[in-house]
Amino acid sequence: MKKFLAVLILAGLLLPAAMAVAKTEAEYQLPTEDFSALVDRVANVIFSVLVIISILFLLYGGVLILTAAGNDEQVTKGRSVLLYAVIGLVIALFAKAIQAFLIKYLI
Repeated sequence: MKKFLAVLILAGLLLPAAMAVAKTEAEYQLPTEDFSALVDRVANVIFSVLVIISILFLLYGGVLILTAAGNDEQVTKGRSVLLYAVIGLVIALFAKAIQAFLIKYLI
């Protein structure tokens, strides 16, 4: 029962994120007229995937810490997972900012 409840809560948390990146079929067609638009679309897809993976690892690290029950090794592992997930999210955000800058000013 606890596993079912955990899966249900996780699905409830991930559903808004999935709906935020969901697009219509017409938005998935690759542009043929502009190379910068193609680069922008590919970068947006990669960024969305990286953000979702980072959120999943943040949740995983939090669950590790919450279920440690006094096990210091598991708390340390959870903290390191949280740290690396945040570092990955920051790197993805910086990459998105660089990509937006390049498209706006250089391409």
